[in-house]
Amino acid sequence: MTDQTAAIEVWARMLCAADVHVHGEDHPNWQHLVGETGSQIRDDYRKAAAWLLPKMTVDPDVRLARAERPRAELRAESKRRGKVKLEYAERIRQLENQLDEVRTQLGAEILRSGQAEAELRRMADETPPAETEAQPPHHRWYVETRDGVADEWVPGQRFTDRSEAAERYLTVSEHYPTWEDGSPVQRRFVRETTSYTVEDPGTEAVPAQPGKEA
Repeated sequence: MTDQTAAIEVWARMLCAADVHVHGEDHPNWQHLVGETGSQIRDDYRKAAAWLLPKMTVDPDVRLARAERPRAELRAESKRRGKVKLEYAERIRQLENQLDEVRTQLGAEILRSGQAEAELRRMADETPPAETEAQPPHHRWYVETRDGVADEWVPGQRFTDRSEAAERYLTVSEHYPTWEDGSPVQRRFVRETTSYTVEDPGTEAVPAQPGKEA
């Protein structure tokens, strides 16, 4: 008896046992299938088993294909996610490059602005003072903060260079926009000018103007 024949015989007996289980004592078991009629019923069970056996036996190649399918789908999904991450990374790199270009352009604009301001100051220094001006006025800049408790403006660090003072104003405004309780910080950019004027001691004194401009 070959393995195929033995397997069919086993399945035929199992089918018969299944009928006995379902129908009970009304159905004869395998041992009671004797004689010509019993032999015919056994052959019918064998035919049914021969038809059913290939459907219940999984070919190794089919089993391998079924097992490989989830792994292939997983690899495809991993590749897709990897591609998405690479696209995100490339986009971030492009944005960083664009940001670097903007920073470079902004730095060049600030440099040109500083050079123009320095040229204006040089030209102003070369301008001869008026007859009543003892010496050119001096300017100083402050970043003042409003003290809500004292109800007054408090000056911060003094700057003799306006661009440095402006940079300080922008920096503190960006990094410290609020107090610890969350309320907004009030700041202002102030210039203080000291002027030196020649006066006639015999004339009436001119009232001094406020020294700071917000």
